[in-house]
Amino acid sequence: MLVEAGVLASGSMKGFIECRNFNRCKRLHPILSHALEILHVRKFWTTYEQVEHTDEPSMPTIILSSVDERHSVDSLLETSTFKKLFQDYDSFTQRTREGHLGDTAKFCMDYVARVNQFHIRNRAVREDDVDLFIYALTSVTDLFFATNRQNYARWMSKYQLDLMNLPATHPVLKEMLADGLFSILRTDNQFSRLPVDLTLEQTVNADAASRMIHRSHQQL
Repeated sequence: MLVEAGVLASGSMKGFIECRNFNRCKRLHPILSHALEILHVRKFWTTYEQVEHTDEPSMPTIILSSVDERHSVDSLLETSTFKKLFQDYDSFTQRTREGHLGDTAKFCMDYVARVNQFHIRNRAVREDDVDLFIYALTSVTDLFFATNRQNYARWMSKYQLDLMNLPATHPVLKEMLADGLFSILRTDNQFSRLPVDLTLEQTVNADAASRMIHRSHQQL
């Protein structure tokens, strides 16, 4: 899918699967996940028994009947129609992950779920949301246990427990993290925060590269 869409060269497929390039994978995995979920939603429309489909199968009548120019998007999302639709889609997704649509669909939706977990953690860092980050660590720890990564599973559990106990053990530190110490903001965009360790690594690498270029010019 990625090669035919022109977003990944065929020679880079092995590196993408093995996650050799972090920045490339961080962009491509969400794209692939989004494409798979679109296919899953289209399958849901075709099997949804409570709606009459329009000429376009991807847009059921139940949604069109709820759209009104007098209503905002937030108000539409709070209607019973949309809530029922979302609940049915969650049930359909759960059946897919249980293998009712086959092993391939099960694997794809498990993959989508892992990418969504990454989105939650990434959002927590970008928004400087410590509580959301602590919550997101649970799914990561479960994955380490499932894949028998003993060191990660052991110390991630300890790390999450320490963060959960911060209000009792280090209340001042919890306030400092919530005030902006949890991540670093380099621009005026509030959603562009980066992890401290990643920012430090990028800064050191950039400084080292500039020094090497300066020395090369001096030698020439």
